[in-house]
Amino acid sequence: MAVLKYYNTATSAWEYIAASTTANFTSWKKTASGGETSVSGTDDNAVTLSYTVGLEQVFINGVLQVRGSDYTATTGTSITGLTALVAGDIVTVVCYAPFNIANTIAPTVIDAKGDLLAGTAADTVGRLAVGANGNVLTAASGEATGLKWDFPGKILQVQSTETAGTVSWGDTGTERLFFQVAITPKLSTSNIYVFVMVNGIANANAGRVTLITKQNTTDGGTTGTEIGRNSTAQDSSGTNGQSSISAIMKHTPSSTATRYYKVIYTKEDNGGTNYLSQYSNYSSIMVMEVAP
Repeated sequence: MAVLKYYNTATSAWEYIAASTTANFTSWKKTASGGETSVSGTDDNAVTLSYTVGLEQVFINGVLQVRGSDYTATTGTSITGLTALVAGDIVTVVCYAPFNIANTIAPTVIDAKGDLLAGTAADTVGRLAVGANGNVLTAASGEATGLKWDFPGKILQVQSTETAGTVSWGDTGTERLFFQVAITPKLSTSNIYVFVMVNGIANANAGRVTLITKQNTTDGGTTGTEIGRNSTAQDSSGTNGQSSISAIMKHTPSSTATRYYKVIYTKEDNGGTNYLSQYSNYSSIMVMEVAP
């Protein structure tokens, strides 16, 4: 009898494969009277020959015979094709019974490289699909496996652009694009933090310049959804000296489509010429994707 063991997940212990109430093989033994080329029926111990085709071994006087060469076993109840036996020869047929080990995990549970096995309930195992590169495995009671792949609070990417070119205009109420930056979120759940700094803002006469931050999936132009607005103070003396505007905003696009974050400028009051980035002052916009 074999002494192989397997790990029983139900009892959390290593157990003998053969340790069961049903034998894993039986032995059929018959003493030849002489001249037989086949055997069947009951043996010397009144055991009836019965085997699963392909799961039998035949021994004559303790010597293992070769299936398909020394004998034929196709019926499940008889062994044929033997060389004529001599009286007193002992024919032994070992009949193995197929068995399945209980509480094993089927390999089909795993679908891809990097998949993990995780408990989904008491005495129940499920699959946790492999996460994206750079993910961190975290506990998550709301998930089926109690786990999830995540980028907790991690900065996933930063995109920025800047300009030192002066922009000037004199009309009122018209929106124009100053600059923009594009970002393609890696996760639909990410937050996008927008940092805007515009320097060298000036007005030759009393007036107010407004900067509007918008986001859209369209490249260029002034269309989009406003996410922030900042204005310079109006100077009642008639001269508005150079100033700057800085702003920090958060936007959650809930999508992985490319987004364009735009800084739009407009003049709200009549009179004078307005300037942005005057005297080659640098202005910039930076967007940062942060995982939730």
